[in-house]
Amino acid sequence: MKIKNIIVLSLLMAINITIQAQDKRIEEVITLLRNKEYNKAKQLADDLVKEEETGKNAKVWFYRALVYHNVYETYSTTERDAVEKAYESYMQALALDKDKHLNNEIIKALGILANQFVYEGVELFNAGNYTKALNYFEKNMDIGKLPAYNQIDTIIMYNAALAAEKSGDLNKAALYFEELTRMHFGGVAVYEDLAKVYKKQENEKKFLICIETGIRSYTQESFSLYSELINYYLEKGKYDLAEEQCVQALKLFPESAGLHFINASLNESKGKSDVAEAEYKKTIELDNQYTDAYFNLGSLYYNKGVDLLKKAMNKEDKSKADEFYRKALAMYEEVYKLTPDNTETIQLLSNLYGYLGMPDKQKTMQEKLK
Repeated sequence: MKIKNIIVLSLLMAINITIQAQDKRIEEVITLLRNKEYNKAKQLADDLVKEEETGKNAKVWFYRALVYHNVYETYSTTERDAVEKAYESYMQALALDKDKHLNNEIIKALGILANQFVYEGVELFNAGNYTKALNYFEKNMDIGKLPAYNQIDTIIMYNAALAAEKSGDLNKAALYFEELTRMHFGGVAVYEDLAKVYKKQENEKKFLICIETGIRSYTQESFSLYSELINYYLEKGKYDLAEEQCVQALKLFPESAGLHFINASLNESKGKSDVAEAEYKKTIELDNQYTDAYFNLGSLYYNKGVDLLKKAMNKEDKSKADEFYRKALAMYEEVYKLTPDNTETIQLLSNLYGYLGMPDKQKTMQEKLK
């Protein structure tokens, strides 16, 4: 629901300012505002701040802020930018209010505005306007930095970091995520966010340091960081390093089917079929819906059968090859149960059924290929 605050009643009635020997137009701004003649109040306030004498008057800027703040609250759907002019005017009033006659009222109004910047920032973020969302989140933080508050909301900073990243301002995103890690906010998730920013910046050194620091700081929750690191090495073709990190991760997360699958694939690519077989089996043990594990294990058996058949010198050798074909068949049948429309699997099943003398089942698969 939209945040609503009656600025005129809560602030105007709270202040007691005597206008002596000053331009009566200043008093007129307040009269227009009380009467909700916002367009006239805006025009007059805008004119006053542009003039040399009245433009140096903190009260004039404060009244202008009240005008725009009330315009925003009254017509927020059509006058959303009024919130920015209100902010600029409050800040200028604060700077000019040397005797601090208006300090309490300005600070109170800025506190209300800070919440409204968050509301609008979230709306803008959800609408995909990340640059403006970032601007609004930063204005909230600027208000928080004022001596009267001296407090930064870490959640708002996190939102600002996300908005900065999505807007393409990676330097600012990194800056905020770095600050959040120093504030110990967000745990491992913020390290992961920061690592992804460094990755986009193609800064391998900072990326690796970030991952390592995150793992060291949040070891028991570091699964996502290990995943990010392993995938990074895989993308770079650094398979030995990927395997090394996979082994380390498995010590912490032995129940991860995904890690066992990666380890199996890496060992298979190095010709370590026994290790690969054991790891594929472990993957399936942990997740009996892991289609790729069934398929890869089936292919491992199938390829062994092909190799043995090529070298077969007698009936006994052929029997060994057939044994691996039957093992492959069992795995492919599991794949078929999980993904019955996979053409590659259907073709493999058709071939194996034919080779192993199962014509009825082969015919069923061939029908599906038509």
